[in-house]
Amino acid sequence: MAKLVRDEMFSSKFTFSGSFDSKSQENSVPQVLLTLVNMLLEGPGNFECIDNQAALSIAQLIIFNAVKRPRKTSTDVQHPAPVSRHPLSQETPMPVYLGMMLHASTRKKALVDKCFKLGLSISYSRVLQISNEVATNICNQYNADQLVCPPSFCRGVFTIAAGDNIDHNLSSNTAQSSFHGTAISLIQLPSSELNDVDQTFRYVRPNLKGASDDVSGIVLPNSYTQVPPCFLPTTDPVLPQVDFSLKKHIDSVTAEYNWLDKVTDCIENDIEPVNITWAGHHADLSIHVKRPLPTFALLPLFKHAAHEIAMIWHCLSVVEAATKHLNPNQRPVIFFDQPP
Repeated sequence: MAKLVRDEMFSSKFTFSGSFDSKSQENSVPQVLLTLVNMLLEGPGNFECIDNQAALSIAQLIIFNAVKRPRKTSTDVQHPAPVSRHPLSQETPMPVYLGMMLHASTRKKALVDKCFKLGLSISYSRVLQISNEVATNICNQYNADQLVCPPSFCRGVFTIAAGDNIDHNLSSNTAQSSFHGTAISLIQLPSSELNDVDQTFRYVRPNLKGASDDVSGIVLPNSYTQVPPCFLPTTDPVLPQVDFSLKKHIDSVTAEYNWLDKVTDCIENDIEPVNITWAGHHADLSIHVKRPLPTFALLPLFKHAAHEIAMIWHCLSVVEAATKHLNPNQRPVIFFDQPP
């Protein structure tokens, strides 16, 4: 029985190709192993494994840690046994996902390697290899298109952007530098119906079989990294004249006064507050419509200060190019901090 299951395990080949699909876990595990694990967990009468994530995870870890020959063991402290090597053909989605998730959440090498030694995830060096290979592949696509646009975004979806300063001030005793730059975020707001949306965006899966930790290929297009000089001809900007009326905004102003009256009533009459906050009050007044969750993406950071005129102009250019690529019929929308 064990030989039959092991033959099926080593005959199945799965290699992480840069992304997971809905069937990546099932496709990485032979059915005979999955059935055996499910029978051990649920009982010998359960031959079918339906939505049993525990059995699926255990089966993936078995394949990930399985070896064709017994490992060498050593009790010598000065000469310990070598670290276990995992063939790339046995890298199932579970340990790959766990290692990359831990690294993305904590950035701690010790935590990733501890899970690796427990046989739960890939090693820290393998995480860096995959990250560098994916980043190199995406940057190559950026240079080919001469455009920086997130590969996870869809075409034909309303897209907005936000630009702001980003500060990372290291205050520890061992800190050597700090960062004060500009960040641009893109947000897509999908509607309830996505039938006409092109979701086959330009993502080319990298070849991670021979991934390396070389970062020389991670180079962004010059059109993105180079901020052209820009200055205002006068210190007082000239605002164009537009036809605008406040009549359509009277209802919103009235709603603000209604919220203030509600707060005043709770304070003066000692009434137990119900949704007394500004957000809670307006949420009760709004029409609750279930919408798909928006998609967020942070573009590569800039070292330039966010308040510089050249940086603001460059933000507008970057957002305009990305918006035209994703949704050509849409006018670019970008948010900045309101100056005092």
